[in-house]
Amino acid sequence: MKLRKKVVLSPAKLITQTAKMQMKMMKKLKAKRKSRRKQKERPKEEEDNPEHFDTFPTIKGLRCQEWLLKNPRPP
Repeated sequence: MKLRKKVVLSPAKLITQTAKMQMKMMKKLKAKRKSRRKQKERPKEEEDNPEHFDTFPTIKGLRCQEWLLKNPRPP
């Protein structure tokens, strides 16, 4: 097990380290914003909606259509 030494940095080095950390954070934020913009720019694909896949009429639907044809509503 290695023990770490406590290193006292000079104020100038502390400032540069803080600046480096801020630069890294800014780069990460810019990358996130850029990826979000790309996601927004992509055209949204239509989701698979089961409502649109059911194109064949059901027996119940056919009965309703038949009834409507036999009993038209007056305009």
